[in-house]
This record gives sequence, C-alpha cells and structure tokens, in this order.
Amino acid sequence: MPNCPVCRASHQQECGQRQFIEATCSVCLEQKSPFVTLPCRHGLCDTCLPRLGFSLSARGPGSRSRTPCRRDRRRGLSRGLFGQDAYQTTLQSESAYQAELAEEDEEALAEAMHEEAEAAYDADLEEAEALAFARMEEDEALAEAAYQAELEAEEAQEALDQAAYEAELDEQELADAACQAELEEQDEIAEAIYEAELEAEEALAEAAYEAELEEADLAEAAYQAELEVEEALAEATYQAELEADALAVELEEEEADARAETAGFY
Repeated sequence: MPNCPVCRASHQQECGQRQFIEATCSVCLEQKSPFVTLPCRHGLCDTCLPRLGFSLSARGPGSRSRTPCRRDRRRGLSRGLFGQDAYQTTLQSESAYQAELAEEDEEALAEAMHEEAEAAYDADLEEAEALAFARMEEDEALAEAAYQAELEAEEAQEALDQAAYEAELDEQELADAACQAELEEQDEIAEAIYEAELEAEEALAEAAYEAELEEADLAEAAYQAELEVEEALAEATYQAELEADALAVELEEEEADARAETAGFY
C-alpha cells in the first residue's frame, strides 16, 4: 500500500478525497486547487497524487479509511511506523494535544463542509454537464439541420442554375434560328427584288426597243407620207402648170379670135 509523504501512514490506493480548497502540496510545494486529502488529513495535488500510487476514492464523499491518524498516533497505534522519537514529540504537553484535537475537529468540520460543497458542486457539475450535453446535442442537431438545409439549398441553386443555363441555351438556339430565318427571308426578298428588277429592266428594255421600232416605223411612215405629199404636190403643181398653160393658150386663142373678129368687123 502507498504511504503518506508526510506521516508515512499506509493507506489504501483508492482513498483520496477531493476538496475544493487551495492548499500547499506536500510533494511539489505549490499552491493547488482543488486539493486531495488522505485519511491521515495530509493532502496532495491532483498531479502528485498518482505519482505516489494514490487515486480518488470510489466510495463517494464522506468515506474514510481506517488508517491511523494523529489521534490514533496519540494512542500509540502508530509507534512502529514513526519510531520512538516521533512518538515522544507528539506527547510533549497535554495542552498541545488538546489544541491538536480541537484543530482536528475544526478540520473535520471543514472537511464535512467541503464534502457538502463537493457534493453540491458534483450535482451542479452533473446538471451543468447534462445541460451542456443536451445543448451540445441540440447545437449538433441544429448544425446538422443547417448543413442539410445548406446542402439542399446548394442543390436547389445548382438545379436552378442548370435550368437557367439550359433555358439560356434554348433561348440562344431560338435566337440563332430566328436570325437564320431572318437572313433566309432577307436573301429571298433580295432575290425576289433582284429578279423583279431584272424583269422590269428587261420589260423596259423590250418596251424601249418596241418603242424604237414603232418610232422607226412612224418615221418611215412619215417619210413615205412626206414623199407622197411631195409627189402629190409636185403632180398637182405640174397639172396646175399644164392647166395654166392650156388656159393661157386658150386665152391667147380667144384674144386672137377676138382681134380677128374685130378686124373683120371694121
């Protein structure tokens, strides 16, 4: 069994009682809190306790070992552990012994108060741990729900983006088809206009040619008519001249006859 580093009393391994006080460790000599007390009333810190082979008691607060304490040593139960010199030191005076008993009573009362405080602390700690665990579970559930909602939102957003992309592609295809149809329509219109212009030009050229032919015919007809008029005028002039000559001859003959008659009358 491990021994107390102060009084060298032997104790069970699981005999330490945690006290929520600040005290000096008898091994590392540092102020530590909480503090672990042994059945002999000496204490250690949580760090040095396992180094000496001790551990916390599994029997709960208030449980004590029957290992000899100072009161037992006063009665001579621990002479073999400490030797004759240590035993003589504890019996120097009765008044010192009474003071020691009073101190032990105060320590017992303080220990009881600390045990009650420890029990309350353990209860509060368990309740706090339960609340913290429940809150942690709730936070984890909320975080999981938020994560799932975020995943669903991302999936929905991806679906919307995909649908928007496909709609954009469809719209682009429709725009390309409309542009192609417009180009084809413009080509057809341009072709029809070109053909109409060609037909109109051909018709105009044909009409102009027909008009030129008609104009030539008219010119020919006018020329023939002019020739006929000139010939008719020339013939008429010639006939008129002949008639005039004949009339002149006839007038000369009548004058001659008249002169002859006149000469025969006289």
